Amino acid sequence: DIGRLLLYVQYRAAAKRELELLRGNHWFMGRTLWDRAWLEAVNPTATYFHVPELLRSAFYGGAPWDVASCERHRIIFTNANTYYRGTEVLLEAMAILKREFADVTLAIGGGNNRGSTGRRIMRAARRFGVEGAVQFLGRLNARQMVDELRRAHVYAIASLAENSPNSLCEAQLAGLPCTASYVGGIPSLVDDGVTGFLFPPGDANGD
Repeated sequence: DIGRLLLYVQYRAAAKRELELLRGNHWFMGRTLWDRAWLEAVNPTATYFHVPELLRSAFYGGAPWDVASCERHRIIFTNANTYYRGTEVLLEAMAILKREFADVTLAIGGGNNRGSTGRRIMRAARRFGVEGAVQFLGRLNARQMVDELRRAHVYAIASLAENSPNSLCEAQLAGLPCTASYVGGIPSLVDDGVTGFLFPPGDANGD
């Protein structure tokens, strides 16, 4: 469709600019092994500084997530506005989960079902037979996001391309159990089987 074609053109232009910046500068900061590896591949003489990201203050402190007070089988994903976030993979996984957990739901933070992204998500949800289990939370401020994260049972992100997603880091700060695709810089954020669970990108079965 025209929207997807426009995004492709925009991404191509952005990739060209990014490559020029990586090749033409010397001092860089980053957060993951993935972004460091890309920098070294493109500009091996550059100097790289590891600098952790500071997140919004609302995510620090407060009551920790508690399985006893969460809404069981409620999955939350908080940024579905781009194609590479893999929302369709989560919807396919929902169809698999519903075989065992009939009450499973997917809460999506940001946006609604009336925009182009929301309509695309709902078309996919109908294709997988889970449209009744999808809830759009709309735009949330930081405090509302913390509340929704701590209300959920698990956070999931199925990105097909990623470096250091703030949404994952925010869910971790909120204390929420997290599962994420093994892609880009995410393995620098999640120690598989210890601080969360990783699955192959695009694999709704999570094998």
